[in-house]
Amino acid sequence: MSGLIRAWFVVLAMLALVGCDDGTGEEKGDGSVGKDGSTDGALDGADSDAAVEGGQLRFVHASPTTGLVDLYLTAEGIDVKKGASPAAEGVGYTDIGVVDGIKTGDYSLHAYATGADPAKAERLGKITVEFSGNELESIAFLDDDDDADELPELLGLETVGFPEGMAFARIGVVHGAPELGTVDVYNVVAGDENDVLSIDDLEFGGQVTINVPSGMRQFGIETGDAQVNNDVNDEVYPLIYSSTVVSGLRAYAFLVDDIGVTKLMIYPVGASEIVFLVTPDPQD
Repeated sequence: MSGLIRAWFVVLAMLALVGCDDGTGEEKGDGSVGKDGSTDGALDGADSDAAVEGGQLRFVHASPTTGLVDLYLTAEGIDVKKGASPAAEGVGYTDIGVVDGIKTGDYSLHAYATGADPAKAERLGKITVEFSGNELESIAFLDDDDDADELPELLGLETVGFPEGMAFARIGVVHGAPELGTVDVYNVVAGDENDVLSIDDLEFGGQVTINVPSGMRQFGIETGDAQVNNDVNDEVYPLIYSSTVVSGLRAYAFLVDDIGVTKLMIYPVGASEIVFLVTPDPQD
């Protein structure tokens, strides 16, 4: 990738206040987990209080090349039964699949194309998710990394804690663009020849959480074998993103390859709907 891509976006202060949605649903009789996390079968012995409050699952669809998906949650190791109802359905690119009120236990999350019969169709992905109490678990759906199965990748997201200081944000950077290869992320300091290397050698599927000072910030992304002069007034990065960072914000920032255009997808921790997809300016 050559030339300069500049993407300007403002993360609104309201994002720091985004909370978790309360999902509702009905109990299923097929061994699957409903939208409120209720189950039958082996999981009925879980604490009833946990079933009322329960764990929260957020499924972040960050795969531009994958269509709508239905999500099924079963006891770990149990396949989706014929006629089972999805815990979340019709989840598309940049959407968030929400399942709340999940009982303590180990589960398998299955993803199928929307409308497909799990008893006949190919499963797009499966991952184990563990819940204990009222914790939040986030799973991302990423593009295929050109491995043999040619299926999307399911990735458990690392927890993004609270910022280390009142004037900071906490950002979990997730590499979800296989075409980019390994990247380095620099905090570009205007007028300074020595930009700060914030993330070194981040590979596809990798994730790193960083503390970011609030205010106007600019990050340069070095891709592949590109040679970058870190003097911002002289040389440019293959990718540059500039943003106003809000103090107290906790969010994930995904690099995604959307039909050949690298975009940045911002997802505030625990949100049920809000996702900002940043389209870069044309290259010079």
